[in-house]
Amino acid sequence: MSQTNNKYQNLRILIAEDDELSYLYIKIILKSITKNFVRVKTGEEVLRHLESEPADILLLDVNLPDVSGLEVVNVIFEKYPSLGIILNSAFSLEDEREDAMKRSNFHYLSKPLKKEKMLDAIEKILNSVVHN
Repeated sequence: MSQTNNKYQNLRILIAEDDELSYLYIKIILKSITKNFVRVKTGEEVLRHLESEPADILLLDVNLPDVSGLEVVNVIFEKYPSLGIILNSAFSLEDEREDAMKRSNFHYLSKPLKKEKMLDAIEKILNSVVHN
């Protein structure tokens, strides 16, 4: 994915990350493809934000301060089934990998996040939305 590629410039990404360093790293990666992203720090803020402003992709940390990202995923699947989700965690989550294989708009990445894997997950989600 080229940094000069403009097909992602209107992509709306919601980042749910309470750790400042992790967020700064994600921000650097995303700035290479879009400027259209918003950060929230809790699961409650994720749901509140989505009620008022749609997103194409949710980058969701599993360990949020108020609720598990896994609980947020369950609500998202029900309320926003077409929202692409990239769940990320410093811990291995075998069940979530199985879910990721079942849903084309859900991906799991282990921390530390790697730029190419994140961009690849975004690409796969967008391709699944286009083809569904």
